[in-house]
Amino acid sequence: MKKLLSILIVGIMFLTMGTLAYAEAMSFALGSTQRDSILSIFGNTATCTSKYKAADNAVSEVIIMQSLEKHCYLWVWETVGGEWIKTSDNNSVSFTNKVSGLADGIYRVKTVFNVTGTNGETEEITLYSTEKKVN
Repeated sequence: MKKLLSILIVGIMFLTMGTLAYAEAMSFALGSTQRDSILSIFGNTATCTSKYKAADNAVSEVIIMQSLEKHCYLWVWETVGGEWIKTSDNNSVSFTNKVSGLADGIYRVKTVFNVTGTNGETEEITLYSTEKKVN
């Protein structure tokens, strides 16, 4: 029984180590030097800003999807503004949207970057802003 338990533990350790090594080997920054998702609150108006800047000319297209989310309960967030999309073939993309008349609560900006490299490789990165409170 002890031998079986030891083999089981060693097997789990090997699986865990292999998974960790694979996760660290993956790239999550295709051509980028800067990715930002920024929320500014003034009164009951939110300013949502998303930025992407490529390190070189290795990027052929950047699609940015942005939305304003409000915290509902526990880990649940609902979209209350936007789902704005901007597409660019430039190495540097930035755009800003505003939502006014916000109710009391905690908000964040969700930005999804879809990046296509000149070699055809694609990558999707989701980034959240810091959370801000309206009261």
